[in-house]
Amino acid sequence: MNWYKKAQLQGEWWIIDGNVVFADADIGDMSHEAYVIESIKRKYVYDEFDKGEYIEWDEFKKELAREELTERFGEEIAEGLLEKDPKMVEDAYLKKLKEMGMTNEEYMLAEGFGDARQYGMRELGWKRVKGNNIQTQTLTTDDLKDIADGLWEAYNEEVEQNVFNIEVNATNILYEDVPYAAISDRSPSMLGQYAYKYA
Repeated sequence: MNWYKKAQLQGEWWIIDGNVVFADADIGDMSHEAYVIESIKRKYVYDEFDKGEYIEWDEFKKELAREELTERFGEEIAEGLLEKDPKMVEDAYLKKLKEMGMTNEEYMLAEGFGDARQYGMRELGWKRVKGNNIQTQTLTTDDLKDIADGLWEAYNEEVEQNVFNIEVNATNILYEDVPYAAISDRSPSMLGQYAYKYA
């Protein structure tokens, strides 16, 4: 899919359960990746490290390490290790995060490695919008409803005069030049005339 083709509509968004958040870091504060990374961190971080507008992730990891090392060695030794043994600190907070259910992929994304956008679509069910281009993991009736609602929230009545490209990751199918009316009908089977299998 030529994701960067010239489009009539501008702006980048996540569609999350039919609602949109602005995700163009060139204009706003956060990119598509940043929203996913924040969501992953927020899933695990203690409330006192969630400051609303930002998350004290490094401080949270240090607190996890302190808990683990205190359990193993006592408070005094733990405090010394926190200052002098970064490898033991890392091992300690990684153990705690794993016990909390954090996957290796989630940890790598939280640390800024990997494709957070793909995770957002695959694991969270979010839909990525950039102008007239949409990416989604699946394309069910519910997905179409979310996309239709999100596009309307992002662009209002402008959507009615535009067509959209929808890339479906799970099937490697691209639906090209789909009118908004076809999306809002919420019938995946009716989109076949716009489909192109690209891989």
